[in-house]
Amino acid sequence: METYITSDQHFSHIGMTKFRDSKNNLIRNFESVEAMNSYMIDKWNSTVNPTDTVYMLGDIVLKLRHLDIVRQLNGNIRLVLGNHDVYGVDVYREYFTQIYSVKYMHAYNLMLSHIPLHLGSIKMNAVNVHGHIHNKIITKNNVCEESDWSNQHHKYYNACVEHHDYTPININAITKYVEQSHKISNTQ
Repeated sequence: METYITSDQHFSHIGMTKFRDSKNNLIRNFESVEAMNSYMIDKWNSTVNPTDTVYMLGDIVLKLRHLDIVRQLNGNIRLVLGNHDVYGVDVYREYFTQIYSVKYMHAYNLMLSHIPLHLGSIKMNAVNVHGHIHNKIITKNNVCEESDWSNQHHKYYNACVEHHDYTPININAITKYVEQSHKISNTQ
């Protein structure tokens, strides 16, 4: 059994196929919302096994009628509520094994949230794995902007699907990245 983290699928959100970056490039270059959904479901299910655990860091769908898409996804899915997850905990309990506002994973020293936490709120030596900002990152200057991944602040890890080819990320890959970025930040 493996553990994965992902964020901001926005299944069936047609607006996601139209959003553009600062250079006017499409952020999600799909012909249709159906093509986007199909691609993300395929990427998820080809990575995640039915017995794996997935922490979904919010914004899986915008409209309640699309929530049933979760039933097509492998794994025991745990939801960290996002800003678009507005239908009440009782609704989400039908689709997710656990629901959180923020989740601290002691064994990995990771703080999971939808929106990036304020730097002062992140526990010492912990990293905030978050979503919400899609194609942007929190930079080394503590600014949210479009930037090269190598410029990401060592206290943050953006789990949005746009950064990971729409595929849930294995927690071991995240902890490896975190260890490397902490080593680099400690030498600067």
